[in-house]
Amino acid sequence: YGCDVLALQECEGGEALSELGDKFEFVGSAEATETRGFVHLYVRRGVAFHAVTLGASSPSVAVRVRLAEASDDAELLVAAVHLPSGDSSGKRTAIMTQLMHDLGDDDNVCIVGDMNIKDDELSELRKDLRLREAGYSGFSFGAPGNRLDHRLPKRSFGQRYDRVLFAQNVWA
Repeated sequence: YGCDVLALQECEGGEALSELGDKFEFVGSAEATETRGFVHLYVRRGVAFHAVTLGASSPSVAVRVRLAEASDDAELLVAAVHLPSGDSSGKRTAIMTQLMHDLGDDDNVCIVGDMNIKDDELSELRKDLRLREAGYSGFSFGAPGNRLDHRLPKRSFGQRYDRVLFAQNVWA
């Protein structure tokens, strides 16, 4: 793992995964009650951080990480989310709006995770919250040949539900 922050969704429980304990410190978890499982957030051992308190009902976990390379004591806020799926755009918007508020509408924010947001919905949300996206080609769910959900037709069009969003002072 060549990363400083590790975010996981759909974990079976809220406890830290023992397999990661030698390299990562467990920041915390949150239950994703409207999808499944738990969101976990970890920080590589040796990286300075502190957990950020979020609303209890939010399917997200956040951490403030000290950037070792920065000369001005800069910090990055990283939040991991697993938003409701299906016809829940209002809930997704409310959760993301509250998350940005809880993070202080900071310009040093990076939000990662399973957002269950289609491209057109994301476009409006990004404008409202002043966020940019680290776009990618391909699909994270429902692509032909990807049998993560047996109910999908074999010729389904894929979706990009896994996203990386970032604020003004961050580039991903």
